Amino acid sequence: MTAALVPEISRHFAGQARVAAEIRRRAAVGEELDLLAVRGLGLIALNDSLLRSWLDSRDKPLRARILLLDPDCDAAGQRAAEIGESPATFTAGIKYTLARLEEVAAAATGLDLEVRLYTRLPVWRILRVDQLMWVGSFAAAWEGHESTMHELVYSERGSLWQGFRRQIDDLFAHARRVI
Repeated sequence: MTAALVPEISRHFAGQARVAAEIRRRAAVGEELDLLAVRGLGLIALNDSLLRSWLDSRDKPLRARILLLDPDCDAAGQRAAEIGESPATFTAGIKYTLARLEEVAAAATGLDLEVRLYTRLPVWRILRVDQLMWVGSFAAAWEGHESTMHELVYSERGSLWQGFRRQIDDLFAHARRVI
C-alpha cells in the first residue's frame, strides 16, 4: 500500500466515553498532546477528567498545546445559548479550566504546557497524542463529548490527518497565549 492509500480513519466511537480508556492509555506514554476544546472541563479541569492525571504526574516529558474558547469572545455567548446555559455559567467553566491549568503548570514536572484562547465558533473537538488523533464535532444539538469520535491514524498523505493538524497549528498560531 502506498502512503496515499493507508486508511486514516481506523475506528469510530459513539461518544468520548467509549474511547476514554484508549485515550488515557495513549496519553500515559505520549510525548506530544494537542487539544482543541471549548471548556475542557471533562478533559482536563476536573480531578476525574479524561487527561488530568496525565498532566499532573508524568514519568517522562510531555509537550502539551491546549486551545480553549476565549470566554470573552462573541462565540462563547453563542455556544452557551446553543447548549442552553447562561453565558455567565458557561464562561465560568472556561475560567475554571484556565485556573486549574495554571495550577498544573506551576506544580507539574516534565510538562511543557502552552495554553491559548481562540475566538471562533467551535466546530471540531480534536485530541492528538503523538501519531493518533480523535476528532469529534460541536453542534447546536450536542456537546463535544457526546459526538461520534473518529480515530485517525497518521498518514503522510492523509488528507484528514493533515487537514486537522493544519487547523490546530493555524488556530494555535493566531490564538492568544495565556499560559
